[in-house]
Amino acid sequence: QYCRKKLVKANSEQDDLRSHIQQQDSALNRLREEGQKKLELLGSQLKKYKSNRSKEKNERHAFEFEVKQLALDKDSQILLLQEELMEKSRSLEQQAFKSQEMSAVIEEKDSEIKLYKAEVAEKTKIIKELDSEIEAMHAVVHEKNSEIVEAKNSESTAKAVAASHLEKNNEWKQKHETLSKEFDDHKTEYKTKFGELQTETKLHKRMSMQVQVYKEGLLGKKTRARKMMGLMWSVKHFTLYCGSLHYKEKQSRATNSGKVFRMDHTTIVEKVESIRCGFRIRAQENLLILQAFDEEDLASWMKAAQESINAMKVRAQLDEFVIEGGE
Repeated sequence: QYCRKKLVKANSEQDDLRSHIQQQDSALNRLREEGQKKLELLGSQLKKYKSNRSKEKNERHAFEFEVKQLALDKDSQILLLQEELMEKSRSLEQQAFKSQEMSAVIEEKDSEIKLYKAEVAEKTKIIKELDSEIEAMHAVVHEKNSEIVEAKNSESTAKAVAASHLEKNNEWKQKHETLSKEFDDHKTEYKTKFGELQTETKLHKRMSMQVQVYKEGLLGKKTRARKMMGLMWSVKHFTLYCGSLHYKEKQSRATNSGKVFRMDHTTIVEKVESIRCGFRIRAQENLLILQAFDEEDLASWMKAAQESINAMKVRAQLDEFVIEGGE
């Protein structure tokens, strides 16, 4: 009985152990299934991550390629702009040189005209002196004629004196006619030469008027604010063309928008020491205060504005010269 009890007890313990082992096996199977599921989930996430990484890598390569292409395009555009600026600079230098040549030619023609005027004045003075001498001779002739009238008693003497005075009178008349003819010839020659010089001057004027100073770029403009009632700076796009300064908003693409600051031959351009890279343009009662980005830009703008003013001065001198020549 004791052994039977032991055997029963051992069988029950064995059954408990088997059930425990089965429970452990089922738990282990569950853990395996959960681990397998987690592995599958991690595998899918890893595949997704790898695909995302490859996609991002491809996008990054595409973006880098686009950036490189854009940089190359920008470099080529910058090179083209630099070439255009150099070409415009050379063109402006050539135009300035032509303007200087025209000014020298005009000054030379002006000196020639002054010499001709001096010669004409001298000839006119000589003719006036001869006229005064002729008038004096006429007075002498008149006096001699009166003497002849008084000396009627001496007819032979009177006739001789009258013939002598008549001969002198004819001689002076002949001299006067010769000088008048020379003066008329010289006057005709002067008119011809003056007409030729005037034609050349008009031609030089038209050629000099074709020399136009052109420059464009961004500048700071000093304006008065409406709300704060103070002074403030705003960046505008300026264009110097045909003696006028056109300006508009820097982002505006309209061709007819903006304002115009007109200059003439009396316009003054000067640097403003109290403003960094600042300068002012004064045209009669109008004043424009501007600011360049650096000293080189400041010098370039002031030079272009002064060249435009000099060209207008030359045109004004030519107009005045033509008016004087016509008078």
